[in-house]
Amino acid sequence: MSASSPDDHIQALSKEIDQLHNELAMIKLQRKDINKATRDMIKGLKKASNKHKKLNRSYEKHKEEMWFAILAGNTAIATKAEQKLKRVIEEQAQLQRSLPDQYKSGAGAIKMMIESKAKRFEWQLKIALKEEEMHRFKPCVSVTCKHCKRIDTTALQKAKVAFKDGVMKMLKAKVK
Repeated sequence: MSASSPDDHIQALSKEIDQLHNELAMIKLQRKDINKATRDMIKGLKKASNKHKKLNRSYEKHKEEMWFAILAGNTAIATKAEQKLKRVIEEQAQLQRSLPDQYKSGAGAIKMMIESKAKRFEWQLKIALKEEEMHRFKPCVSVTCKHCKRIDTTALQKAKVAFKDGVMKMLKAKVK
């Protein structure tokens, strides 16, 4: 059994990070599709709501028309208004029957959206942990670490000292 070298472990971590990034990209695409479907469902619910308001206004208008026709004694207009009123009531009933299904599908889409958001956060956390692990095995040489997004104060201090030493050497060389 051969011992794996640190370079092999770093390469394995790099491959895992690449796979996690690919999975995260797929999750983001799925989330984009879910968000689009949710927006479409919300548009459908708004249309149904607007149609319901329109039917309510129409119902009130035809009811008023029917009562004025009855008071005036005009039975022909009253029967037409009554037929219009029945048609509006049937449309309202049909709309009311379809709304629960729309609400259920909307709730399902919102649930999927929340789950995909949690899943995306989970994968981002996994990627951050793998990058942190990789950083422990292969520390960054830069003053600011791009993996863990922390400023290494000792490296910064060493860079300042090296810069001051370089400036002092240059000034001494000019004076001579």
